[in-house]
Amino acid sequence: MDLGTIKGKLATRSYTSPLEFASDVRLTFSNALTYNPPNNDAHLMAVTLSKFFETRWKSIEKKLPREDSPPLPMKTNTREDVKNARPMPPSKKRKIASPPLQPEIIPSPQPEVIPPPAQPEVILPSQPEVIAPAQPEVITPAKRVMSTKEKQNIASELDSFEGDIPANILDFLKQHCSNGKECEEDELEIDIDDLSDDTLFKLRKLLDDSLMEKQKNEAKVEACEIE
Repeated sequence: MDLGTIKGKLATRSYTSPLEFASDVRLTFSNALTYNPPNNDAHLMAVTLSKFFETRWKSIEKKLPREDSPPLPMKTNTREDVKNARPMPPSKKRKIASPPLQPEIIPSPQPEVIPPPAQPEVILPSQPEVIAPAQPEVITPAKRVMSTKEKQNIASELDSFEGDIPANILDFLKQHCSNGKECEEDELEIDIDDLSDDTLFKLRKLLDDSLMEKQKNEAKVEACEIE
């Protein structure tokens, strides 16, 4: 026996008396207590519903007619009673439906969510600063300029040779004078102002070298004469 069967019998009005209904309900709870261990949900719910049913049944049972009470005397209906009699509305049987057994829902434990490990911070190596090498300063040497006095000294030294100018100095003058390549040694005209400063400084060096060579030769001659 179960509550679903009891509900179906109530719907079809199969019970002949309320006591029969109460007997089936008690049998249902008795079976639940017998075939389920005390710690089972069905056993615990059967105990609760059984107590609830017995409490409500006491108030219902008081309203039921007792079987040993004498029957009420039948009253004969007269014509006047028949006229005044009103049809009684059909009795409505009160259906007592016990609440269905609701299984206890035990939520399943949620798995603990472990956050992923923190990613290590990636530190990129700093790029070395590229320092361009300093460009060396190009210092342009100042152009030498021969003074007027120096030019006069060169002219005086050339005149001191008295036409016996050393061959290397003579070749140098022929290359740099305007008419040097077209004339002979005795026709060579030297214009100091017409020569550039670089040419004059080169000529000055040649004259110095020639003077030093001359002094060396004279020193040798004097040494020989003393011996």
